Amino acid sequence: MTDAANLGERDVVEVPAAIEEFRRGRAIIIVDDEDRENEGDFCYPA
Repeated sequence: MTDAANLGERDVVEVPAAIEEFRRGRAIIIVDDEDRENEGDFCYPA
C-alpha cells in the first residue's frame, strides 16, 4: 500500500488504493485537474 508520507507532489493513487486507505481509517485528498479548478477535497472514512 502507498504510504501517504512518501507521496510526492505529483503522485496519483488509483481508486483501489484509495479504498484501502479508507479501510485503514485514513483520510485521502481527491483533486481535480490543473486545467479545471485545480482544487482538492479532504475525504474521511465514516
